[in-house]
Amino acid sequence: MLPTGFQAQKARKSRPPNNGVKWPSVQGALLLFGCLTIYVSVYLRDAIGPSLTNVDATLLLASGVVAILISGAARFSNYDVIVAFTFGILALINTSMAGGFAFSNYLIAPIIGLIISRSSRSMFMSFMIVHAIVSVVLQAYEQVIGAYIFEVVAADGSILDNTHFAGHAGVMRAKGLFQGPLSAVAFYILFALLSPKTLNIGLGTIGAVLAYGRLGIILMFSLFIARIFSAAGSIRRFLIILVAAIFLYLAPQIMSLPSFFTAAFDLASSGNSARIYFWQENLSHYLNYSAANAAFGNLGYANRVIGSTESDFLRILMDAGFLSLFAYLIFLIGAFAKAKKIGYEKSFHFLVIGVAMAVFPFIQSLNAAILFWIFIWGFFHGHEGLRQ
Repeated sequence: MLPTGFQAQKARKSRPPNNGVKWPSVQGALLLFGCLTIYVSVYLRDAIGPSLTNVDATLLLASGVVAILISGAARFSNYDVIVAFTFGILALINTSMAGGFAFSNYLIAPIIGLIISRSSRSMFMSFMIVHAIVSVVLQAYEQVIGAYIFEVVAADGSILDNTHFAGHAGVMRAKGLFQGPLSAVAFYILFALLSPKTLNIGLGTIGAVLAYGRLGIILMFSLFIARIFSAAGSIRRFLIILVAAIFLYLAPQIMSLPSFFTAAFDLASSGNSARIYFWQENLSHYLNYSAANAAFGNLGYANRVIGSTESDFLRILMDAGFLSLFAYLIFLIGAFAKAKKIGYEKSFHFLVIGVAMAVFPFIQSLNAAILFWIFIWGFFHGHEGLRQ
């Protein structure tokens, strides 16, 4: 019989070497597949374009969600199940009343955000960080060449190039990997809220500046200033230098286009006049809804008949009904109450979200709505945004 020490040494030698490679578990592989397919179907879809049809994107998204669920990584409380079931029922009723197979982004995003928040939040945010970096680099290149790298084709076949988004000011509004500059701005704001590290807020600010969205620039600079006051000494100095550099970059354009920024606060400007008009029209049409539509919404009516809502709150009301709007407000108020206990910076984040949702369709796209709900669920699941 061999000595015990010799037996152990022989056993170690008999094991095949792994050369330092750590193979992922089945659960890890399923989570990675789930996050990747959700990322491709939702966030890369704008860049991929027509090659990824609605059916393909829906199947990819569904397969990603199913992969995360069967991985077993998600741990849902009874409260989570009730909330997901409620939004699921609202989505099914809303879709059946619309008579098609389209789901409201406002109603499926809470469920997808819940699943990610409960299972693979950190992994998913890694994809978002890479997406933000690549998009900012592409936006910078678009500003240099004065044209979009990926052009979006509208439903009528027309190409939405940089001149389409330039507006009356005729500025170059870079969009990177997104469908348009407003989508880019919404992503960067939510990205900064979800990942409030100094460099990530700086990255989001640069992206918003390159997209040249007035409200986005104002809100991102507000987040930056809030971060400066809460940061440590060395980080604070870095932030001040970065803000100064961005301001110097913008200064010549601000001087040459003062109305581009001041018009954001001018109620008589064409943009704000149109916004107020859409608000009034939507409220007028909503008051003529049937009782069923008032409760559960009329999916697509606002865009199809009126043209726009210029507000997330109004879009939820018009598309998904007052029951869905009530649910959104309950969660916003609940998360804000929890944020107040953390500190003023987190509370300020809700002011940013409230302003953005009130004055333009901030989370109407699925890519923004998912991030919004991951942010909201974070307060209820005990990880209030990724820590600094």
